[in-house]
Amino acid sequence: NTELFVHAWRAVISANKWRSHTFTLKVDPDAVMLPDRVRTHLRPHVGRKMFIINCPWGDMIFGALEVYSYHAILEWSSREHECPAPNNWGEDKY
Repeated sequence: NTELFVHAWRAVISANKWRSHTFTLKVDPDAVMLPDRVRTHLRPHVGRKMFIINCPWGDMIFGALEVYSYHAILEWSSREHECPAPNNWGEDKY
């Protein structure tokens, strides 16, 4: 499953639409996301190289809602080759 997400993120990066936005969100189709509420929570993080860890057990991101700043995606796009996709944790750990 991790490789599927790596390919999806490569497609997002190559489309370059993320470059026009301060944050990029990945939202599962069965999740509820309220843009105005998200904007309020993200406002203090504008301009930072960050993503939101939403898992209470370490440094993983559980996938219903994932939030990445412009700078975080820029960093990953230039250093993706340094991040091997682990087979043992899936995309939540990647």
